[in-house]
Amino acid sequence: MKTVSQWKAELSKTQHYRQPGDWSPAWLLAHPHERPPAARIVALGYCQTPDTVQIWDEDGVHRVGWKPGLRLSDLLSEDPALKGGSSDEVAVVSPRGNVDHYGVAAWNYADTDLLPGTRVVGAIDLKGAVFPWMRDAIAGLLAHTPSGEACRRFPLSQGADHG
Repeated sequence: MKTVSQWKAELSKTQHYRQPGDWSPAWLLAHPHERPPAARIVALGYCQTPDTVQIWDEDGVHRVGWKPGLRLSDLLSEDPALKGGSSDEVAVVSPRGNVDHYGVAAWNYADTDLLPGTRVVGAIDLKGAVFPWMRDAIAGLLAHTPSGEACRRFPLSQGADHG
């Protein structure tokens, strides 16, 4: 299947993984009981925020230019392939790695603002439960991959020996 091959090719480009969430100094100071143990941190890094939103749909993987005020409904009106799937939902992966589901059918419709670097994953419109599961598995994996470009990674010697 062409779509699955394109999804696989895009995933094979991944070189860095991350723990999803807000790890800014302000958040860490405000949530001292939710900090990861320093000994388990292997590296710090950052990526340049893209000026696009990435779409994973029945047509494969492609990008749409981001502009202020871009909403999920804008993508749905431009990309009918995103509406596929028996669950009538898409998974939206925020740049920080949060995964939320939004309805795309008349009976469960929901809309949201999209930030640059957001990834939207639709289900492939085939019969069976595997395709919504695949959508969610891909979204979960994307949550652990940086959405940006030109990523830099700085290994920490204290955590380098820990898995």
